[in-house]
Amino acid sequence: MSAERERDKLKFDVVAEAEKKKDLLIETADYIWDHPELGFKEFQCAQKLQEVLRAEGFQLETGLGHITTAFSGRFGSGRPVIGILGEFDALMNLSQKAGVTHQESAGGLYGHGCGHNLLGVGSLGAALAVKAYLETTGASGTVIYFGCPAEENGSAKAFLARDGVFDALDAALSWHPADTTGVRNLTTLANCKVLYRFDGVAAHASIQPHLGRSALDAVELMADPALLEQARQEHRKRIGKGYICPIPPDVRPGTIPHGPQSTHTSVFSIHLLQLQQPSHTNRQWAANQQLTQ
Repeated sequence: MSAERERDKLKFDVVAEAEKKKDLLIETADYIWDHPELGFKEFQCAQKLQEVLRAEGFQLETGLGHITTAFSGRFGSGRPVIGILGEFDALMNLSQKAGVTHQESAGGLYGHGCGHNLLGVGSLGAALAVKAYLETTGASGTVIYFGCPAEENGSAKAFLARDGVFDALDAALSWHPADTTGVRNLTTLANCKVLYRFDGVAAHASIQPHLGRSALDAVELMADPALLEQARQEHRKRIGKGYICPIPPDVRPGTIPHGPQSTHTSVFSIHLLQLQQPSHTNRQWAANQQLTQ
């Protein structure tokens, strides 16, 4: 048998072994769908994935990067060391009834957008397939499944990378549901979430408005570049998306709010990948935000 045919047969055998896990993977995905949990709080979902890994003979390590719901499952030995990333966090206000094509809440606050109940499970299936390959061939190699919490709005993988969790890997793979099956190599926007606080000076709006410094005005001025968010990517230089908090109920219309509390805080995301000369630009950007008190 030629080397090419042997490779094709091996691939077929490994896929066949992975197919045997189909019911297990579907059941696990359904469980995660039925138990949506926000980032860093995916206790039930993380436990479910760990149970499957343990039953399949993976060596578990929990609490990665000092994050309770971050974990790994390792199988095999030697090089190469391949990491497969799995995610399983839910989002607020996305509760959705299963089995229907229209929007219909399942009655809860949280739900899975972008197939996040599938992300960790699909990666789990890939890890099981690599395990089958290692067992079938006796080849050198290690596969590590990483349970990565808080993919949305949590940046957990950044904390894991900071603590060296991925240092031993030769490669890391992840996947995302799409309308086609294939390999994608593309660049997407990244963002750094920065918390800015504006403190103003209170004044009477009709008698001494010139003595006031409105924290809300500063927030609105800072958020103005968000209008460029819908610009074509090639036209972007420095773009942010601002979230402006509402005026607190204890502020009267006849006063200029001084904003001493976090209710006048603006969370502003700066897309760092689009910055030219990031270090210089960031310093200039920060300097521009020091508005006159």
